Parts: sequence; C-alpha cells; structure tokens
Amino acid sequence: MDITNDITFRQTQIPSRDSGAEIRKPAKQTKQANVISEANKALADEQKKQAEKQKADESVAEYLNTGVQFEIEKGLGIVVAKLVDKNTGEVIRQVPAKEMIEIAKAIKGNSSGIFLSKEA
Repeated sequence: MDITNDITFRQTQIPSRDSGAEIRKPAKQTKQANVISEANKALADEQKKQAEKQKADESVAEYLNTGVQFEIEKGLGIVVAKLVDKNTGEVIRQVPAKEMIEIAKAIKGNSSGIFLSKEA
C-alpha cells in the first residue's frame, strides 16, 4: 500500500463553519460497519431459521406420538383407518369419517332401497 492510500484510511478532521471540527469516518471504517451490518442480518436470519426448524420439529414430534389403527367395520365389511394419540388414546382422524359410516349403515339397513325407483 502506498502512502496515498494510507492517508485516505486515516481519520481526518475537516473544519466546519460552526465551532469545533467535524470528524469524517474513513472508507475502511465504513466497510467494516457494512460487514458488521451484514453479519447481524445473517445472524437474525439464522435465528429465524432456527425458530422455524424448532416449530417444525415440534410438529413432527406431535405426529410421532400418534399411531395408526386399522379396523374392519362390522356389518359393512369396510376397512377403517384411525390416527390415534398414543398418550391419550384419542382418535385424531378417521377415514372414512364416522358420519359416512353411519350414512352407509342407514342406507344398508333400509331394506326398501331408497335409491330404487318404483315399478310402474
């Protein structure tokens, strides 16, 4: 580095019209401030990503505490899949839904055949 560049990196005092002197930051300090600012932004982004990851991990853990049960519905002969909480035994989701099973039982139990048209 030659002496000219060395002088530009040092702080210089510029006399102002008011009382006292104004201190100008050299280019090197401005570059350092930009690097620090970028590092702070990167750190904030990393913290945000960590928070999102933790939320996703909690969601996965919730699903890991569940189990799948398969049952055959008596009377209909269909397979029912249930997503059950392992800790409480509570049914979280069921396919087909309870309501659909009840409708299917009602239709099957009705011997008159509600979907059949009358004979002429």
